[in-house]
Amino acid sequence: NIDDLNGNGSITINFKGAAWGENSIHHCEASAPNDGYGMGVDFIQGGTSGVSVHHNTFTGYATAYTGSQHQDGWQPLTGSYLELYSNKFINIVNYSVFFEAYYGGFSHVRIYNNIITNTLPSIQASAAPRGIMVVPSGGAFNSLGYWPAFDDIIIANNIICDLGGTH
Repeated sequence: NIDDLNGNGSITINFKGAAWGENSIHHCEASAPNDGYGMGVDFIQGGTSGVSVHHNTFTGYATAYTGSQHQDGWQPLTGSYLELYSNKFINIVNYSVFFEAYYGGFSHVRIYNNIITNTLPSIQASAAPRGIMVVPSGGAFNSLGYWPAFDDIIIANNIICDLGGTH
C-alpha cells in the first residue's frame, strides 16, 4: 500500500531485456492514493525493455492527495518486448495503461486479457478515467526532435467498463 499523499510513482523500472518475460512483476496487489478526479500516484513508471507485468491488481483509492501527478497504472516512456496481461486496474483516475513514448517509440508490445474498471461514482461523474493509450505524448517531439516509431503492437481481449464518458 502506498500512502504518500504527495508522491509521483511507486515502482520505477528500467530493465534492458531483449525478450518478453526476462523481467517480471507478477501476482502483486498494490493500492495508491488519488484525489478521485485525475491526480494521484502512478503504479509503474520508466523506460524499459523485456518486461512482463501479469496477474496483478492495481487499485486507486480516493483520499486527500495533494501532489501534481496524473495517476496511471503502467506508464513506460519507451521500450520493447513489453507484455501486460491478466491484470486488474480498479479506480485508476487517469490512464490504466499509458504507453506514453516520451523518450522513444515502442516495439513488440502485447496488451491483453486485462480488466479496467471503476467503482467510484465521483470518478464516473467526472469522466476522468481512461483505459488504454499507446501514443507519443505532446512533449515527445520536443524531447526527441522527431515523432517516435511504433511497430508490432497488439492490444486485444481487454475488458474496459464503467469509466464514465471516455474509454
